[in-house]
Amino acid sequence: MSDYAFYVISVIILLVHCVLFLDNGVYLNEILYKIIFHVLPYFFVGRLLNYDRINKIAIIFGYISIIIFLFIRFVLHTNDDFNYVGGDMGGAYLILPSIILITLNAYETKKIIHISVAICGIIFLFMLGNRGSILYEITFIVLILLKNIKNTNAISKIFIVMLLVFLISQFDVIISRFEHIIEQYGFSTRIVDFLSDDNITDDSGRLYLWNNIFDSLKYNFWGLGITGDRVLLNGMYAHNVFIEILSSFGFFIGTIINVLLIYVLIKAYRCVRNTNESNFYIAMICFGLLPLLTSMSFIEYHYFFILVGYSIGIIKRYCGIRNRKYTILINN
Repeated sequence: MSDYAFYVISVIILLVHCVLFLDNGVYLNEILYKIIFHVLPYFFVGRLLNYDRINKIAIIFGYISIIIFLFIRFVLHTNDDFNYVGGDMGGAYLILPSIILITLNAYETKKIIHISVAICGIIFLFMLGNRGSILYEITFIVLILLKNIKNTNAISKIFIVMLLVFLISQFDVIISRFEHIIEQYGFSTRIVDFLSDDNITDDSGRLYLWNNIFDSLKYNFWGLGITGDRVLLNGMYAHNVFIEILSSFGFFIGTIINVLLIYVLIKAYRCVRNTNESNFYIAMICFGLLPLLTSMSFIEYHYFFILVGYSIGIIKRYCGIRNRKYTILINN
């Protein structure tokens, strides 16, 4: 299927759902233009991504984002009563890609300045009060370490273990002091409160939403339609990309789409895992897909479509028929 076919079919599906699921119009019509003209075209951005060109640009963009964040918080809004970033989920997910890319750069360069900025980025996520963004940043770090553990020297392994032991043993002290510091600057203490009260795993009502969707799908074979979850949940959305797809297209078609999505992502990683691009692809997964597991809506999240386009591009570049024929000719 060509890239243009993906876009055209997606638009047709959206328009068909506008006609077939009239009750969804109050929500779908509101974001229809955004999806068609702003979000879906990012698929082509992903298809055009070239690791050798985008890597340095992405890192620079990450640093610029951090600088802008600091400028807005400490220059434009110096009033202590201002709490622009307190508990800001949207802000956390917007800056998450930049922080993940900076963390990747810190890991690959091993330079103190980059490591320091990455640590500051993680602190910013805590200040924004969003658990999901912190979870995905930590997930990225763990995945990168596990992937490259064989290439890590003994001294680095010992340092990592000692650091983990220290953080665990001094957890309560660190949390208490960190909460005092961020309160002084007017940032959100939501994450710290969750940690200190042992409520970090609270699902914030997501299980209730998911159960309602599954109960409704028992009587709607073709699904609720795109944005149908919002109608069912009185303006709330599914908070999970796979459940949202099932909600939109039903168990049968939704399962097929979910399986295809997982297949493309796994196939792309297997194609790229032995190249220098693999770490970057893991970063893309961590901010292009993982936030959709507990928050956001995939039909409004442009990083998701960048990831899909990028994954298809990787498969065609590294595992495509032309590439395999070329490899065979070289080996012969």
